Amino acid sequence: MAIDDDDLIAERSLAVQQSPEFRALRRSFISFIAPLTALFLIWYLAYVLIAGFAPGFFAQSVGGSSINVGFLFGLGQFVTTFAITMVYRSWADKKYDPQAAALREHMEAETEEAVEADAALDQPTTAGPSAPTPPTVRPNNDEEGRA
Repeated sequence: MAIDDDDLIAERSLAVQQSPEFRALRRSFISFIAPLTALFLIWYLAYVLIAGFAPGFFAQSVGGSSINVGFLFGLGQFVTTFAITMVYRSWADKKYDPQAAALREHMEAETEEAVEADAALDQPTTAGPSAPTPPTVRPNNDEEGRA
């Protein structure tokens, strides 16, 4: 009996998720992302809290110009977002993506081999020519309804 390709892929996916390589890849991702996320959320929360509870601080002008501290903090939010994005992109390109690609290729190769092996099991193994299939007899519906 043939195993459904989707079932085979699901089984392989679960096996990969439980593999040491996948767990190391996931741990690497979490250990990089979690601190950056926490730092950015703290920075953003500080911005919101200062704006809400110390509006006078944000209203102070910088160097006698029309630019105030609140504007610089707000601009800092955008700069921080872009900086985090660039740092993540660099890290992913150098470390994470190559490891993920290798794991994906390994999984796809094993899945393809398993599908081919399963397909080989489904091939009929007869020694001689197969017997012809008899025709299917279907009742004539016109004759069934007459009495």
